[in-house]
Amino acid sequence: MTPPEGNRDDVVEVLDSNRPGLKERWQALPPRARATVALSTCLVVLALLAGYFLAPHPAAPQPPPVAGLHVRITHIGVPPPGNPYFGLRLRATATSLVAISGSREGYPDLILYVPLPANPLAPGQVRSLYVRAAVCNCWLPRPPSGTPLLYLTLHTSHGERYLAVVPNRGQFERLNRILRRACAN
Repeated sequence: MTPPEGNRDDVVEVLDSNRPGLKERWQALPPRARATVALSTCLVVLALLAGYFLAPHPAAPQPPPVAGLHVRITHIGVPPPGNPYFGLRLRATATSLVAISGSREGYPDLILYVPLPANPLAPGQVRSLYVRAAVCNCWLPRPPSGTPLLYLTLHTSHGERYLAVVPNRGQFERLNRILRRACAN
């Protein structure tokens, strides 16, 4: 289109459907130009990737210690014959103000009932937690050693955290014996 008389700023371009597309433009380039463009693009991408992997990245900030609470298993009870229920005793030691607000099982073949303390644990405070456990699924495979028995949900000044309670080697073997005996009955 031609601009109206006296006004050269109003230029309108009309796109024609006969205009070649990107594919046609690429194919119209001589082979040497296409190779140069492809090689240049690859080199730019490789340089960016190398720069990303070689550039120092700041280390992720270390989370605070697991909410200032240390929990260990101190006793594993033996269920009476024919009874799937047995008790566990946990010892919780707080190094900062911590509220235990929830729990969930780690072993798929056990149901655990953990009565939660009504009050938060203060720094230096030690509390015993009594857990009632029941064997529920004898057909599931046994978890490997090092699998957390349960997870506690903790509320601290750093927010919500999860603490895994993992049995030591001897406790893991005792739990396996209890599970086998309960499932055999």
